[in-house]
Amino acid sequence: MLKKLDITDIKRFANFASVQDLLPKIDRQFFQEQLNQSILVKGFAYEDISARTNDFKAINQAISKCQYIEFDYRKVSHNATDNSSKHHRLQPYRLLNKNGVWYVVGQRDGRTQAFCFTQITHLQVNTDTFVCCEDVKAQILSTDSLYFSNHISEIILQVDVKVAGYFERRDLLPNQELIRRLDSGDLLLVCKNVHPREVIPIVQYWIPHIRVISPSAVQAEMKDGLRGYLSI
Repeated sequence: MLKKLDITDIKRFANFASVQDLLPKIDRQFFQEQLNQSILVKGFAYEDISARTNDFKAINQAISKCQYIEFDYRKVSHNATDNSSKHHRLQPYRLLNKNGVWYVVGQRDGRTQAFCFTQITHLQVNTDTFVCCEDVKAQILSTDSLYFSNHISEIILQVDVKVAGYFERRDLLPNQELIRRLDSGDLLLVCKNVHPREVIPIVQYWIPHIRVISPSAVQAEMKDGLRGYLSI
């Protein structure tokens, strides 16, 4: 029979689920006196992977034992008739959940890559093992990004004072850091070691209250996308 969870177990799970800072203080008194119907948490709409439980467990075990995995992978395509997939052999390092979606992060041909878990099919765990690299582990843990190649060293953005509070309250951009607050109240932010595809959609969401200062190529790419949208 499973034992009841104690405070230590709950704290450990909170750290595992990255919600350790969600509530002020997690202790026995909090659960006895405050955790009631007056508190409601609305988080991300997490994808349902219950049908893939066995594959999830198999990948997790392969990570623990440093075993290679093989699978077919189909990218989301702009072409509705394109159902093609590619076969991959991967050194798995982490199962990672970002914004409610699960990814398998690992090394392939010396490059760190992320694969959407639900787009993986025909999974096989090999008996072949690999030597886990601590630098790769540190790289995965130290970034908010799901892109591990073709990074731009930094993207600098200016956020209008009207919406600055939202960006100060919590990080809305990947690897977000504050450079300084301008005299106008605007924020000058930097996103370090990110891929433009992760930043541009967020900037577009906050238009006209945010703009890319540098590099100019990212601002130009965003403008081209908006022109294409407006010409539809």
